[in-house]
Amino acid sequence: MPKIKKVASNTILLYIRMLFVMGVSLFTSRINIQALGLEDYGLFNIVAGIIGLVTFLNSALGTSSSRFITITLGRGDISDSKLLFSTIYKVHFLLGVIVMFIAEIIGIYLVNEVLSIPANRLFACNVIFQCSIVIMFINLINIPMTASIIAHERFNIFAYIGIYEVIAKLLSSYLLFVWLYDKLILWGVLNLLISISLCVFYLLYGKKRFDEFSIKEGFDKVIARQITSFSFWNLLGSLSIALKNSGVNIVLNIFFGPLVNAANAIAYQVNNAITNFSANFTTAINPQIFKTFAQGKYQETETLVHWGGKLSFLLVAILGLPLILEIEYVLNIWLKEYPVYTPTFCKLIIILSWIESFNYSIGTAIQASGKIKAYQLIVSGLSLFNLPLTYCAFKLGANSFVALEIAIGISIITLIARIFFIKKILGFSRVFYLKNVLGSSFLMIVTALLICLFMQSNMEKSLSRFIFISFLSTICNLLFFYLFIDKEYKTQIKSMLIKRIKRI
Repeated sequence: MPKIKKVASNTILLYIRMLFVMGVSLFTSRINIQALGLEDYGLFNIVAGIIGLVTFLNSALGTSSSRFITITLGRGDISDSKLLFSTIYKVHFLLGVIVMFIAEIIGIYLVNEVLSIPANRLFACNVIFQCSIVIMFINLINIPMTASIIAHERFNIFAYIGIYEVIAKLLSSYLLFVWLYDKLILWGVLNLLISISLCVFYLLYGKKRFDEFSIKEGFDKVIARQITSFSFWNLLGSLSIALKNSGVNIVLNIFFGPLVNAANAIAYQVNNAITNFSANFTTAINPQIFKTFAQGKYQETETLVHWGGKLSFLLVAILGLPLILEIEYVLNIWLKEYPVYTPTFCKLIIILSWIESFNYSIGTAIQASGKIKAYQLIVSGLSLFNLPLTYCAFKLGANSFVALEIAIGISIITLIARIFFIKKILGFSRVFYLKNVLGSSFLMIVTALLICLFMQSNMEKSLSRFIFISFLSTICNLLFFYLFIDKEYKTQIKSMLIKRIKRI
């Protein structure tokens, strides 16, 4: 299994960070809801989320920057890397200024004229919006720096940054209880200060540790055109994600008000916990996909894509299955108070995360190939239907859950499209992917679900039942993952386990 050892060590480091970050983040959400109240919590998420409509540039540029920096470093040319980094940084800074201007025009209109916001909270929401714009700009200029950290595979730095960020937000949450004035405004300002501190750290660390880290090496128009041209096609994908998340959240506010936004925000908090469980693995495997493809080792790339899909699904299944079965109990323990629609939102978004877990390694390999035009036109074009279909459904009287049901349906269609491009762009076998990645994953989750449902039906709701179902889900998913995979993969896993046991 090529490169798997390095991926595994990087993944373990990221998981140590993830477990800490996830635990503190979930506790922080509980503190925020208690301090702000459900309505203000919903308002913060909808207003801050408006920025998502104009920050699709962040994701597109982030993907492009990571690709160019990783591939250039993989070739070992430091002088090219310096010029590349300097150009990328200046492109991000310029676009950040443009995006801030666009955000001001669109956002102020939405906050003051479109969204369902109580009159006495308008001033606070406008302050939150201005803080969010500055945070967006900071996040945009951070992209080249985080791309360099990923390219160098310095995942210990991500661990430290993640731990600092969640602790800072937890301490900020406690400040809300002693603040005598508007808590919503304070929360926005504190988030801004945390973002500024992270930006300062990235600048200082990158300048000290990375040879290519320089913003004084000039500006190469050819490189800038290559990056913006490559990013243009990624814009479709990023725009479709922004409309699915932030756009649909705005539509939910218009039709159902801030309490449904609060339920949606809680569901996305659960989703973040689950997807982070697999995102750490994909973050670790992505540089290896880029580097093996750049070196012409296409068989190794295909193996990494298969393992990326299978293991990403396994990781979200382990965490997601017990949550689907026990979500009401978990919400009662975690939050105590939550909107009535929250459990259904959570269950649907977990199913969505299962489907989308297959997307990441395929997308990374296609990004590595550079042949993204047709891929983005088809896949992202289909994803763009999320917002208009949701709006039409609400106009016809559908309930708020339909937004996620539509997202699930479209996600299935786009996954089929991605599998089509595996062969067309990369030359990988569609049949092998369908059988050994999708097929085995489907059998694994269905079998584990049936066993867990049977055991759950014979137990009373309690902490012991939740712990037992979580343990059973983990064992079942791991067991059936092994049973339903290809014989070649079983041999590789056996070999790895035997080596580990001999070392002990």
